[in-house]
Amino acid sequence: MALDLKKLKAGNVSKKQTDPRKIFTTLKRNPRFKRPSDEQGDVLDGWYAARQQQSVTLKMNTGSGKTVVGLLCLQSCLNEGKGPAVYVVPDNFLVTQVVAEANDLGIAVTEDNSNAAFLAGDAILVINVWKLFNGKSTFGVGQGNTQIRIGSIVVDDAHACLATVADQFRIRLNSAHAAYRPLLDLFSDDLEQQSNQLLLDVRAEDPTAVIVRRRKIWDFGWCEITEVLAHLVMLFRRHAADEASAVSGWCRV
Repeated sequence: MALDLKKLKAGNVSKKQTDPRKIFTTLKRNPRFKRPSDEQGDVLDGWYAARQQQSVTLKMNTGSGKTVVGLLCLQSCLNEGKGPAVYVVPDNFLVTQVVAEANDLGIAVTEDNSNAAFLAGDAILVINVWKLFNGKSTFGVGQGNTQIRIGSIVVDDAHACLATVADQFRIRLNSAHAAYRPLLDLFSDDLEQQSNQLLLDVRAEDPTAVIVRRRKIWDFGWCEITEVLAHLVMLFRRHAADEASAVSGWCRV
């Protein structure tokens, strides 16, 4: 009779502690971690009571130990079988800080998204926001790409991360780029209706000229949309070999 490994894993998960305060007491941690502060304890209690919600926002002051709280929350999720778990920060410097904090706290972490312990829900992946949001993200972009389904996620310093995410969905081309003129020609009718003079200034590459294209691409019609998108993909593949940011941005758009 074949063993059902999923049932064995599920049985083990049910015996694990999920209360983050109690998880803290079981960790083989650095002596500097004596107990959660009053603020940390209150936040952990609030999160634990609301953890079944799809998303929970936690607000803590700088220097109050939010990294420890985030790690304990994710460890609770893993103990409850809601993995893989990911801890996201704005930059690599903070990745290093979170990994060091986790090591001192006694929580298993990794920076490798292919790590077996991470994929099995036994370790937390610590990454910067660029790793999560990019045109070739291993967490899934479009069809045909390898997709790692995230079970639980903490976004540390959400405001800074959101600014990066917004920037990741922009494509910036200077006037020398091969795709610049075709794009300008494509949208010229709409831009001319807004301001013919501004359009002339843009065509003359006046650095002070700014014009916003208000008309949405979906206003064109499906046949033309398909043609436009196919043309742009061809342009980016042909001319943006050395412009990873442009290609990556287009993949997300």
